Amino acid sequence: MISDIFRSIESTGIQLDKHVIHKLDDPISLWNKFADGYNLDETIKTDIAEEFANAMRWQSADNDFQTTTYLFSSGFM
Repeated sequence: MISDIFRSIESTGIQLDKHVIHKLDDPISLWNKFADGYNLDETIKTDIAEEFANAMRWQSADNDFQTTTYLFSSGFM
């Protein structure tokens, strides 16, 4: 699967030997790297990081609460 991803990326002309791909489980660290790269104001960077953290907490709580997965074909609507 990873080799398929690399082939797909390389087909666009991007040379992967010049780039590094990392597994990332935390969107906040990705946001911080992006914000640092564009020298965003620290207050803006922190506010948006807090919004990401809140969204992750809500998503986690929703996933923990929801016991049934609904599908379009399940007729719940």
